[in-house]
Amino acid sequence: MDHYADDTNLFSTDNRALNELLKLTDTISGKYGLRLNRNKCVVIQMNNDGLVHFANDEPLPKKMEATYLGNEINHEANIKHEIFNKMQEVKQITWFKLLPYWKATNANVKWQLLLFDAVVRSKLLYGLETIQTDRGHAKEN
Repeated sequence: MDHYADDTNLFSTDNRALNELLKLTDTISGKYGLRLNRNKCVVIQMNNDGLVHFANDEPLPKKMEATYLGNEINHEANIKHEIFNKMQEVKQITWFKLLPYWKATNANVKWQLLLFDAVVRSKLLYGLETIQTDRGHAKEN
């Protein structure tokens, strides 16, 4: 059975350093019986266009965006886009699945708010630690 080093992010402003970091991550993960799932590894480049590759020179596919912990990371670090996607997902999936409950329940308001907090709010906030904020440097889109 394969064990993967899931949910791994590597960051660098220097491609040479990033390639070395990728190699070290792959090597050290292997010592613990883990490996990178090469079918899921991607590179999102924001400030350069250099080659990022595994130790065997296999290049990582370049993407403009990818999903990490259920959230979109994109090359523009566009927080508005991520929040909009999150709200749409919660509205279309979670909220509509709860509609029959909301209509049929005789639960008091306190219980309904607890359910809302546990299900809807937690779904909205899950993984938002991955978003990048540019305090004082925000661009208006």
